[in-house]
Amino acid sequence: MLKTIPEILNKLPGYSIFLKGVLTFKNQEYYIAGGAIRDLILNKSSNIKDIDIFVTQDIYDEVYFEKFVHYLNEFGKVEYGPYGSPRWFPNKGNLFYYDIVPYYKFNVGLGIENNINKILNQFDFTANAIAYDIKNNILLDPIDGIKDINNKILKAVRLDFPDSYISDKIKLSRLSALWFRFMHYSSKLNFVIEPLTLSWIKQNAHRIKELSTFEKYFFSPTINEDLLAVIEN
Repeated sequence: MLKTIPEILNKLPGYSIFLKGVLTFKNQEYYIAGGAIRDLILNKSSNIKDIDIFVTQDIYDEVYFEKFVHYLNEFGKVEYGPYGSPRWFPNKGNLFYYDIVPYYKFNVGLGIENNINKILNQFDFTANAIAYDIKNNILLDPIDGIKDINNKILKAVRLDFPDSYISDKIKLSRLSALWFRFMHYSSKLNFVIEPLTLSWIKQNAHRIKELSTFEKYFFSPTINEDLLAVIEN
C-alpha cells in the first residue's frame, strides 16, 4: 500500500504542484488524513473529490504558512472553507479541492492539539482516523482504522464531543453533524455499524430534525431507510 500511495496521489488534480510546495516550504510537517486515505486503502481512488491536509503551524511558522498559501494561489484559486482554513482549487473549472488545515484551526470542541496522533483521536470514525505523512511516506494508524476498514466496520473514535454549535457561523450541533456523518458513511461505504456506535445513533435519532441545516452547510447525506426505520423504532 505505501508503495502505491505516492503513485496514486500524483494522478490527482494539482497534487504535483502541491507536493512541490511541500518540498519548498520545509518548516512544517504535512499529513493527508480522512476520507482520501480511507478511499485509497479501499482501492477507490476515483471516489476522492477532496483532500484534507493537516499542517503543523505555530507563531514561528506563520510566515512560512502564508507563503505556502500564496504559492498555491498562483496555481489555481484559494478560498476559505466553513472552518476558516484555506481551500485550494487547483483547476478553476474543477470542483476538486484541498483543505489546508493548520493544527490550531482544528477544533471540534475538545481543545486544540499539537500532535497528529492526538488530532486523529478527535476524528469521527476510525476508518477516517488514518494519516499519511507526505514527506516520510509513512501511514499513521493509532486507532486501528485499517483493521476496521478491512472488516467493513464503522466505529466511532469517541462520543464525548460537546453538544454545542460547530461555530458562531454554523448553527448546527456538533453531535448532529456526527450523527449524519455516521448515517451517511455507513450507507456509502456499506459498513456495519458496531454495537456501541449504533446504540448512540439510536439514542440520538431525534437529530434527523436538523437535516436541512446539515445540508445547508455540508452535503446531502445518504440515509439508509431500513436503518433509519430500525433506529426510530
